[in-house]
Amino acid sequence: MADPLPFPIDRWPTPLRAYVEHYTALGHDPGYLSGAMVAVLAGCMGQAPRLRILPGWSERAIVWMILVGPPDTGKTHPIDAAMDPLYELQEQRRQRYVDEHTAWAAHPPKRGEHREPEPAFHDAFLDDTTMELLARQLGIDPTIMVRSDELAGFLGRLGAYNKREGTDRARLLELGTGIKLFTYRRVTAPQPYLSTEPTVSILGGLQPHKLDLLGDASDALCGRWLMVSRSHRHPFIPVSTLNGSDTLDTTERVTHGWLQIGRQLIRDRHTSRSWHLGLDALAAFDDARHLLYDLGNRPERDPSFREWIRKSDYWIARLALIDAEIHRVIDHQPADASPLLLTAETVATAAAQLAHYIDHRRRCWVAQTDLTVRPTSRSDQEATDALRRALDQAPDGRLSSRDLRYSGVAGCRESGRRSDLIERFSREWPGFARVERAPNGREVWVLYRPGPEVPNGTLAGWSVVETPNADELAE
Repeated sequence: MADPLPFPIDRWPTPLRAYVEHYTALGHDPGYLSGAMVAVLAGCMGQAPRLRILPGWSERAIVWMILVGPPDTGKTHPIDAAMDPLYELQEQRRQRYVDEHTAWAAHPPKRGEHREPEPAFHDAFLDDTTMELLARQLGIDPTIMVRSDELAGFLGRLGAYNKREGTDRARLLELGTGIKLFTYRRVTAPQPYLSTEPTVSILGGLQPHKLDLLGDASDALCGRWLMVSRSHRHPFIPVSTLNGSDTLDTTERVTHGWLQIGRQLIRDRHTSRSWHLGLDALAAFDDARHLLYDLGNRPERDPSFREWIRKSDYWIARLALIDAEIHRVIDHQPADASPLLLTAETVATAAAQLAHYIDHRRRCWVAQTDLTVRPTSRSDQEATDALRRALDQAPDGRLSSRDLRYSGVAGCRESGRRSDLIERFSREWPGFARVERAPNGREVWVLYRPGPEVPNGTLAGWSVVETPNADELAE
């Protein structure tokens, strides 16, 4: 299978491009790192900038980014590399809190004297959260970043403390749409958490077989995420070549450039500003929306995926806003400058980035999991179709039982479900489930993509099985 469409890094200004190129040379995946940086840039901006498109339609920098990949594919390091500006902000807030709390504790009130409230710590980001904790933080600060090595924990806890079915998912969806007034009511407390124009960006990793936690095609929450999968090329980089003083100097230089952009965006959080589309940018925006509509109407695409593409024009607006803010900072343009106009080039950059994310989401949707329906409600036909799509994407047209376990096809993580799925597939495509003797002598089941290269009947070195036994497959 061909490599995913690369991120258009050539369209980024030099400081960001140098940061990605340097860490790519150190072994990071460029798609993972650039995706993480887009989410962190949005987290640094907060609610201050917005792009006004039409009366009643404006977009803030809200980005929910998922780095999709099996364990040990290098998702955590790009997240940490991108999070440096917010790590620095968190440390500054921690130190300020320690100083304020120490001063507060050193002056206990005298008898009958009123005491000032105890200082509270305001997080710059959350890394282990629930919907209630997120709502409470938004009541303190309407701008927050959620960072998680494994988003399955956060997604799996939705509704854990609110037993009304779907409530937490609906409230999280409101945050993704950019709601103007967010209200979160608790059963155990009379006062709700209130936040005006909350701006929540999310960054984290997720294993392919857990993508069904996002919901099925009928769940609007599923369509609110951008996804990046890892490139299929894994170059070997000797560590001995990366320990020189030149590498350390370059790391310090590019990190300083990345931190400077993040710091300035954080400082500008307190200055509200509105961007508008110039005439050339407005024409480019309409062209991009028309292209998305055409892509969404192509008959060969999955219906649910077509619907996601047709409704993705807000992503062009958000990505264009982020790119405009990057250039504003690099060009030393003050946050209160007027007017703030987007250019056609900025819109073109956003469209190129969205094309990258569309390609990666298509791969996650088709090659790594079946997001069209939940595995518990999937019919036999839908299950075999999901397996056929996985086989179609397999480089050599074959999947062993172990490959299938890690392929991410929904419902194939557990051996029982996996065996049942193979048995269903074999009933529809008899003769394409075969037994191969591995180098260690064990017999393993292998599924082959139907085609002229794998004819029905006996093939030298293979045992043809018309209907595999589920119990044997489970072994």
